[in-house]
This record gives sequence, structure tokens and C-alpha cells, in this order.
Amino acid sequence: MVNDKGIKDKEVIDPFVVKQTSDLISRYYGLLNTIDTSSWTASEVVAYLTKTTEDLSFSEYTRNHIEKMKARGQERTSRNYRYAINHLERFAESDNIMFSRLTSSFLNRWIESLAETNRCKEQYPVCLREVYKAAMKEYNDEEQGISRLKNPWCNVTIPRSDIPEKRAIPASMLRKFFNVVPDRSRFTNPLMEVGQDVALMSFCLCGLNAVDIFNAEKDQYVNGIFHYERQKTRKTRADKGYFEIRVPEFLKPTFEKYLSKNVDTPWLFNFHDRLSTSDSFCANVNTVLVVGPCVTCPPTTQPVILWVLLRISGFVKRLRGTPSPCTNVLTSRLSIRTMNSLDWSADFIS
Repeated sequence: MVNDKGIKDKEVIDPFVVKQTSDLISRYYGLLNTIDTSSWTASEVVAYLTKTTEDLSFSEYTRNHIEKMKARGQERTSRNYRYAINHLERFAESDNIMFSRLTSSFLNRWIESLAETNRCKEQYPVCLREVYKAAMKEYNDEEQGISRLKNPWCNVTIPRSDIPEKRAIPASMLRKFFNVVPDRSRFTNPLMEVGQDVALMSFCLCGLNAVDIFNAEKDQYVNGIFHYERQKTRKTRADKGYFEIRVPEFLKPTFEKYLSKNVDTPWLFNFHDRLSTSDSFCANVNTVLVVGPCVTCPPTTQPVILWVLLRISGFVKRLRGTPSPCTNVLTSRLSIRTMNSLDWSADFIS
């Protein structure tokens, strides 16, 4: 604040104040000289300078970005973004991180704090980089020379995720898993039996995801053929991740055991009668597959979910003597043709 000594003939002569105002005026001139303002009004100039110099909240923008993802049907994917911003805020010790704080050095230090993780060291930075790119696209305008956000990611190195350990089991161990008889003394279709049956359905339908089983509707099962759009890829693929798989004869009793008898529900299976969401369904199934049924396995292969175990090179060939067209039965959907062509008989699990 200027006192009487800093003013002479109604002009500010205080050197500190003069320097501050001169720097501010110079900065404003620099911003206005980068764009064509010849047709702007004074109000438009003030609005532009105010918005351009205003710092933005990255935390708030990320949460809005997550809500937009949920509205587009990407709720499961949006969780990774939420986990990423939560971790960044814990690292920054603030729940409101501004864009100006996201420098290359700050981001590199944050990524270094993730070094001991397997996947997060790549997944979290990639998620937040996508959010930052979306913000740059929204707030920057190259045609008008408006650049409110600089890109700090150019000098940031994102490490690769660790390669997961291959934890394959032999076909004989898989047969033991399916041959375990669940305890039905207390409940009809106990959780162990449901997990075992869902695992069998997933395996025999070429690694069908549990979330696709849970969300299947009645019109997706016609004349012994199961039609579905894979939820994980239907938003990103031109064909919406559409597949058709013929249900093997020996699987039909298991498959039809869970068909919904409620004529008013659109769901194909009755899993909705006991579980409210696909998350709870997957959690219950995974609990069974990780903890039981009790099958004697080497210690390194015990806590493995079934559809992870199916990532075995040439597994179809080992089971039925039929060459697999790819090295990974689960990740290459070309193997669906091979699975549909197999003579699936009950001796598969005997």
C-alpha cells in the first residue's frame, strides 16, 4: 500500500510499487500481443486477462473428468483415475492440487514414490497424463495463440509395469479343481458351487469375463449360442467387441441351472437375485477361486484366479490334441473358432 511519501504530483513514485505494476503491465501486453484483439471490447480484454492469469485446480478438473467417464459408461475404468488422483493428493499432502504445481520435477518425484509397485507406477501416471491432455485441449487454443497450460509431461519418464510371473498349472490340476464336490448340506447352490460353475462357464466359453456373465440378458442366448458385446472393449472397438460362442453340450446343464425363471427380469441368469452389482459378483467368485476349493498345488500357484491360470500357451492343444491358432488362448479372441470346433465331452473333466 502506498503512503503519502510514495506519491508526488498524484503519481506513484514508490520504486517497489512501480516495479510490480510495470511487470504486471508488461505481462499483460505480452499476453495480448500473441492474439488478435483488434475487435475486442474492454470487457473482453479484462475477461481474457483474468481467466488467463487465473490458476486452475487439477484436482477439481480430474474429478469432473471422472464423472464424465461414468456418464459415458466407463465407471470401472474411471476407478483407476480416482485411485491415481487420490495417490497424487496424498503425495502432495493436499486435496486441491493446482495445475501450476504439476511441474516435471514434481511429477517425476511422484512417480519415483511408486517405484515399488507392480502396475501403479505406469497406470497412475498414464491416467493423469490423459486428464492433463484433456485439460490442455479444453483450455488452450493454438489458433488464437492461447496457451494457459504448459505440458510438463514432455520431460517425465513413465516406467513400464512389471511383467507378471507366469503361474500356469497343468491340465490335471484344473480337472481336480472342477472335480471337487461343494458342500450342499447348508445351502442350495452354495457360494463355492457358484464360483466353481462360473469358472467352468468362463473356461468353456473362451475366457468369458465374469462381468459379461453377470450382465447377460435373455436375448443374448438363442438356439444354444451365446451372443455378447465384451464390456471391456465395446466402447473402444468399431464392432463393439461382439462375439458369438456355441455353448458345449456338456456345459448346458451347468449353464441352464442358473437361467433366470423370473419372466419380469431382463437378465439371463439369476445371479441378480442374490448379488446386487457385478462388483460383488466378481468379488464373491474370486474369493472362491482364490481360497477354495482345496486343491493341492505348489505354493506359487495356489492364490491364482482361474481365468489368469488359463493364460497358458497352447492350452487347447494340451487338453484335446487340437492345435491352437495362437499362443495365448485367452488374450487372442481368434481362438473362439477353435473352442467352438472342439468336441467338448464330459471326459474333459474326468
